[in-house]
Amino acid sequence: MLVTDASLSADKEALEAARDGLHWLLRRYESAETGPAAQHRGRILGLVDAAYWAIRRLPSVHQLGPASGHSYRFLETVGEFPGMSNKELAAELRINETEVSRVGRRLRAAGLVWARRDWRRNAWDITPRGYGCLTESGWIPSSARDTVEPVVNPPSADTTAYGVRARSHRIVGVRTDGRCTVQQEATQNLTNPSDPACLSSAIVDVIRRLQRGTPGTENDLVAGVEIDGPVDVRAGTVAWSPQGSRGPRVSLALAANLEERTGLRVVVENDANALAIYEHKFGSNRGMRCAATVVLDDGVGCGIVVGKQLIRGWHGAAGEIGHMIVQPEGIPCRCGRKGCLESLAAPQSILELMREFDQGTSISSLAELAEHAEKRDKAALRALERAGTALGQGLCTLSITVDPEQVVVYGPSELMHENGCMSAAIFMSAVRAARDANLPPADRFAIVPKIYDALDGARAAAAVALRV
Repeated sequence: MLVTDASLSADKEALEAARDGLHWLLRRYESAETGPAAQHRGRILGLVDAAYWAIRRLPSVHQLGPASGHSYRFLETVGEFPGMSNKELAAELRINETEVSRVGRRLRAAGLVWARRDWRRNAWDITPRGYGCLTESGWIPSSARDTVEPVVNPPSADTTAYGVRARSHRIVGVRTDGRCTVQQEATQNLTNPSDPACLSSAIVDVIRRLQRGTPGTENDLVAGVEIDGPVDVRAGTVAWSPQGSRGPRVSLALAANLEERTGLRVVVENDANALAIYEHKFGSNRGMRCAATVVLDDGVGCGIVVGKQLIRGWHGAAGEIGHMIVQPEGIPCRCGRKGCLESLAAPQSILELMREFDQGTSISSLAELAEHAEKRDKAALRALERAGTALGQGLCTLSITVDPEQVVVYGPSELMHENGCMSAAIFMSAVRAARDANLPPADRFAIVPKIYDALDGARAAAAVALRV
């Protein structure tokens, strides 16, 4: 069983350990020629042969042929997008379905892929042996090349990285070392956010100010830029909103523009994904196989890391829980639906709930809401409890989907600083109560609240840079 499992998992170390152990065991029966001892010796010799055969059959790039060939491209595509059908693979590889079937049969015979029936079609998935084969060839998924996969040699402490948090009103940047420790900060107001050239110039100015005084640039990696909108890694574009996250968005090729102007490699990432990468590499989620990071800013975002990889989804929108419906007949959302999590749990939405529950109030900030909560204002308490319950329900749905070990929740201090703010204690208590009411004890995930500010976003962008 050990040899079989290790062979299926392409676990070379386990196979070699099994082989060596069998050789040690074989020495106990070297002189046996008849009887039960001789039978044991024969069985052990058979297992030794099986172990040697499994080691010889470990995945090798030689099974795939050239990187431009159909076999390699088939395995690479299935590795990045498991579950593709013959028709989808034919369109992606630009070959006919007959050739897809032929290549698939050959790779399946080598143990690199397997096919399952998905209704009336084949759905192709990669095996651990196939992943090992691609890894040996130096393959990295294109959807993860810019942000997730660790470098072969982790950056040393003297490595320099730059992180920039871009918003419609202000640019905040940091310079960090290889451990994401902030060494310098720089900020700049954005005078004309609707002009893409103004946005690029402001980011370039911040990076150049951070570069001044840096002892040499030979260890500079890249600059990471974090925004609060969708990022299309495949196309290299971002959806930028000149009027904030609730305004209309325009598509910008921001990374390419910044690379040309700074001479550095630039990677742009969504804010929730950047925070998820930071938490996975340097923060509270470090060492966990599956964890999520949620950010309550203008909206509600989420980044999910499984193993060492950020989960993006087909359109790059995996983890976007803000428009998960938690109350079907609830408040209308800006997306056109009702009862979205964002319409209930985003900071601005909590203020709108407060104004709805108390028609006479005109509060415009969470600080004012916190003051009302300190006074035990019923409308404030009701708004906080309803928002916290909605977030807890959304996290439970997320838990059922991806089963995270822990969820880090970033947000303003009025919602996260439980020990120093009554509003945060009420909000987070409602979040945990909703979790406990919807999940049995064995399935409950840990919730870690953290206060979110502009420097956190910039440092998360630097963490993205350090992962390239």
